[in-house]
Amino acid sequence: MNVSTPNSNEEALRLYQELLDRLSTAVLAGDLDTVSGCFSLPTRINTLASTITIETDAELREGYRQLGANLHASGATHFFWLAKMARWVSPNYIEAFHVTHALKNSQPLMEPYHARVMVRFDGENYMVDEVDIQLENTSWPFEPPKLAPGKMSGFDPRKVAQDDARIVETDPLVVYSRFMKTFTACQIDRDFEAWSSMHLYPHTFHTDASDQVIKTPEGHRSFFQMIDNMLNDGRCDRLERVPSRAAFLSGNQICGYHEAIMYRGDEIVFGPVKSRTILQRVGADWYVRSITNAISNDGLPYEAPHVTESLISINSISDRRKS
Repeated sequence: MNVSTPNSNEEALRLYQELLDRLSTAVLAGDLDTVSGCFSLPTRINTLASTITIETDAELREGYRQLGANLHASGATHFFWLAKMARWVSPNYIEAFHVTHALKNSQPLMEPYHARVMVRFDGENYMVDEVDIQLENTSWPFEPPKLAPGKMSGFDPRKVAQDDARIVETDPLVVYSRFMKTFTACQIDRDFEAWSSMHLYPHTFHTDASDQVIKTPEGHRSFFQMIDNMLNDGRCDRLERVPSRAAFLSGNQICGYHEAIMYRGDEIVFGPVKSRTILQRVGADWYVRSITNAISNDGLPYEAPHVTESLISINSISDRRKS
């Protein structure tokens, strides 16, 4: 029963508390395998001071390993998240609120702090999808958690954002795959206007070596033309972008991963190239907000991409752009 009624929301609260209990028990026990299974990656954590994206399992595990170590170092005997409210916002998503407590015997080790969490049901498990938290940390891991005084600004448990895509979209991979199919068709049809209209401006383009802001369609015409030349020169009859996974970063952003491959018949002419695209929803439509390719070229334009084995991480890009 996953429609938002008093009875169904009691069930949502029970499911959420079960998730919190499983996660908090695992953190205190150092059971990082269980911790890993409680998150849909990448997961975005919004603090009061920053937006942090946990993209990889290694990043997730290190953050909760440190949290567990800090709890033990402080002598914590009890650590738990207490659910305060939960409700279904769509068949596969729960919006929920909880308070964090850490105790040494019966004495609090810190002031309790609040969080809002979007929980995703993937058909088998309930997992953390996005977090808003009453901390002022600007980087992950939270070492240590920096508590913010007062109530959580903007955390009104009586309403759900009506423009949250998770209310109407149940599977981010379906959205991402649909987008990439149309995006690729525009390239195959050599339709630059349609292809460029699927981007927001400005948007960002990243490689292993550089970060670039694309301010207008003309800013990436050379990239579009390069792909066109590669298809022609290789006598390719198709270009495929094969999505592998996707997750909501927020109510209006999806982070997806795919590989791009050029074919001549059954022969691979170029690729695969690993890519990550962040899509942003405006109204009812999705657009490219940021794209990262696993190539070593330094900015645009370039004659041909030099493929690398792995994508630079979101956090590495963020750190590089700050420096």
